[in-house]
Amino acid sequence: MKVKIAYTVDLDEVPQKIQDFLKQSEELLFSKEARGSFKKAIEAFEENNTQVGLELLESIRNNLIEIDIKLEDCTSLLIDYQQAISQINYKKYNTKEEATSDDEEQ
Repeated sequence: MKVKIAYTVDLDEVPQKIQDFLKQSEELLFSKEARGSFKKAIEAFEENNTQVGLELLESIRNNLIEIDIKLEDCTSLLIDYQQAISQINYKKYNTKEEATSDDEEQ
């Protein structure tokens, strides 16, 4: 069973965390184990060993689920990161606008 956990990092660390998750996903997708599972599944079906084939297919699917979860985390992190940057920029812009407006009134 998978559970979600949350932890806090500095805003400037988020891009690196996303890259780390992407690298982990890539490693899972292109691992020797994953390639081996595909080859073994094909061999099992060629030998009419459907039970082993089914077990290997389930293993492959679980691997893809794990990758999908990591990619979903990347997407969520990136959306939150973009929103945080937008809020910071909005606050900076409004603060600057208020300061300019105050200067013009004086």
